[in-house]
Amino acid sequence: IENFALGSQDVSPVLLIPEKLYGRDAEIRLLQEVFERVVTTGEGGELILISGYSGIGKSALVNELHKSIVELKGIYLSGKFEQFRRDVPYGTLADALGGLVRQILTCSAGEMAVWRDIILKAVGEHGRLLTDLIPALGMVIGEQAPVGELPPAEAENRFFSVFRKFMVAIATAEHPLVLFFDDLQWLDAGSLKLFQYLFEHGRLPYFLLIGAYRDNEIGPSHPLNMVLEGLEKAGSRIHRVHLMPLPEKEVCGLLADTLLCTPERVQALAELVHEKAAGNPFFTLQFISEVYDEGLFECNPE
Repeated sequence: IENFALGSQDVSPVLLIPEKLYGRDAEIRLLQEVFERVVTTGEGGELILISGYSGIGKSALVNELHKSIVELKGIYLSGKFEQFRRDVPYGTLADALGGLVRQILTCSAGEMAVWRDIILKAVGEHGRLLTDLIPALGMVIGEQAPVGELPPAEAENRFFSVFRKFMVAIATAEHPLVLFFDDLQWLDAGSLKLFQYLFEHGRLPYFLLIGAYRDNEIGPSHPLNMVLEGLEKAGSRIHRVHLMPLPEKEVCGLLADTLLCTPERVQALAELVHEKAAGNPFFTLQFISEVYDEGLFECNPE
């Protein structure tokens, strides 16, 4: 609780919940170890899958890694698949890569020229396939000539091959690339096939893919599970992280830090909050905020 002086004597208490993760130390270490290996060895091509119920803290866990990515000048791009957008092939992927284009467009003219040369050298005469997917990319590499027509299956393989070359070009030792996609349970079929292609055709240097999904919505027959089983059998490095509800001890620590008191002082309250929210971090924070809004917490400035 922080006190802000409104006048000479008036004080307004504000509830501040710490922006730290509780009970996820082992999971944070795993993400950092995998990322550091991708950066230091350059092998890349690793996949981290984070599963758990809604509100369990999957995105919050990845945000902890974001700090390390920024420190090492890495490129972090993210997207969120949507239930009612599954009929739009590569739509979420295009949105995520649009974030890279926006970053490039803020660079100096010289830096943008370097990016343009790197990308054009990688994709050659097939740049149109990328600008059709990410229209804003045309502002970086210029207008691209149309590509020749091919039967559907051959056209798909050509696109996958060009996209992979594009990924190899932008993920480098100077700028390792991390792609994070949430809600994989709503992954569109086109993106799933593309991801499968990327991992089946050799390691992508300096590249890490992270996906999160609600495991209660992905059964054994879900297309994602079927693809993952095939990749694991082929030797792909896949790390699975399953987030469990927070134990009562961690909820107690959260409350103690929030209310600026000892864990013993809030033990009984922690038991109640843990029971009400079932250890779900999001529901826990919501419950604490609602209790505060109802005036059941009172700040003693002294």
